[in-house]
Amino acid sequence: MKVAVDPHYTRKKAEARLQKRLRKDMTRTSAAFKSMTTLQDFEIDWDDNREFHSEFFRAFLAPPLASWQAHLTSLTVKVPLALVFTLAGVHLPYLENFTFHFTTGDLTEKEVNHAHDGFLVFVNNLKDSLQSLTFTSTFTSQNLNLCHIFDHIGVFPSLRKISLSIPFEGGHLPEPMSFVHFVMKHSKTLNHISLFASRCVMRWTPSHPCFNWIPNILCSIPEPLPKLRGLGVALRPLRTPLTILTEFLSAHPYIETLLLEDRALENTQIGDLFPHFHGQPVVDILHFQTKVEDLTPDLLAYFAFKFPNLQTLKIECSKILLNGTFVSDFRNYNPQTNVVSAAFLFSTFR
Repeated sequence: MKVAVDPHYTRKKAEARLQKRLRKDMTRTSAAFKSMTTLQDFEIDWDDNREFHSEFFRAFLAPPLASWQAHLTSLTVKVPLALVFTLAGVHLPYLENFTFHFTTGDLTEKEVNHAHDGFLVFVNNLKDSLQSLTFTSTFTSQNLNLCHIFDHIGVFPSLRKISLSIPFEGGHLPEPMSFVHFVMKHSKTLNHISLFASRCVMRWTPSHPCFNWIPNILCSIPEPLPKLRGLGVALRPLRTPLTILTEFLSAHPYIETLLLEDRALENTQIGDLFPHFHGQPVVDILHFQTKVEDLTPDLLAYFAFKFPNLQTLKIECSKILLNGTFVSDFRNYNPQTNVVSAAFLFSTFR
């Protein structure tokens, strides 16, 4: 008598049990999603450091979105690249806010571009409703080129806000003018632009030609944006002069929200950001966020004078100074006076 023994029997049975549980859980989840008949905001966030069951993400992406097309207005997506193509068949006619996290691993640029073909179809189908568009990427995407994305998405007549966050060395946007062209296609409607930075990609070198991508964008916008009321920027590279930002602010005097990240400014630099308004209040600033080297009573007094209509002031600092001297917009200020604490402080004033 011969007995056939399958050396993989235990593993196959375990896999079969897992698939059965997955199907059961997906059926229950899909039924729950379909019952959410008034849902307006949906976020799916994949941890790209862990393995995933593709069945779950397939079940949680296109099918529920299709069932919510009559009422979904805000969507945030971070899913494995292999599943992005499923968005092509989804139409969300009322979607106003869309955030997408690019995660491409070590795939080649050609593979990445091909994988995003369906994504481009989905985004362009939002043209009649989209008001806010946010793209983010991190250092794990080694060969991502967002110029391909910006070159292939069209015009969104209602677009009010565009946000871009990529690794600070700029490799994901090798030609910043592609982003500038996209901005200028919406110059008559945009009221907020954000340019932020994250940890650099693993292949970055200090001589990378895209290192100044944020200053290059700000100085390449050929004419003022008439409806711009909000600006958020990472002050990168860290030692870059603030001249370009100062000139951009002077060209857009009606900005109400200004968010400055990554770099701690000296008190003199705060005053230098607004030379056009030297000696008079900047009445339009309502919300201001920045990092400073030293927090002083005079600095707060300066904000109160410059921004008399201020509603939100958010300051991150490393030192608190007492009895500082405030003369002519900090130009004679001595930061060596009376250091009280070097402890990290995060202060919010409302």
